Amino acid sequence: SRVCRSSTYAFGDAESGYPPVQVGESGALQFAGQIDRIDISPDGREAIVYDYKGRTEPTPPANWIDEGRLQVLLYIQAVRVLLGVDVVGGFYQPLNAAGASARGVIEEDADPSLGTKGKDRMPAEQLEELLAGAAETAERAVDEIRAGALEPKPGSCAWKGGCAYPTICRAGSVTE
Repeated sequence: SRVCRSSTYAFGDAESGYPPVQVGESGALQFAGQIDRIDISPDGREAIVYDYKGRTEPTPPANWIDEGRLQVLLYIQAVRVLLGVDVVGGFYQPLNAAGASARGVIEEDADPSLGTKGKDRMPAEQLEELLAGAAETAERAVDEIRAGALEPKPGSCAWKGGCAYPTICRAGSVTE
């Protein structure tokens, strides 16, 4: 069992006292954030991060990178850098969705008492591959931003597809 170390953990801004985190092969990705919860093992060596969501049913982790759901994966990397602990998992935790449970990633042997769903438990190597994929995807987005190469995608910018802002979208078309 783990103890909650913090209800929120901010980094990368002047008020937090913690610098932005750099991840990825090139170190080009530097980001700031606020992690909702970090559970630390009693011996202080392992942690699990949580990001709270409102009424949203969390997406299965197998789809995270394809759907651009990188937040928890990047937070795992941030906590590793900032706190120097082995982060063995991370979850999106719905707060107001009836019957919804947390979805995330966790090393298959970590915290056996923690209830998980589907294929959320995985070998450590698979988790590391997901983390590398998230860093690569985020770095690619940063490169596109810097090159001015981001393209509007109104057919897929909303959580479950479609345009998130159809009444004000200026992309010219709400289909891809």
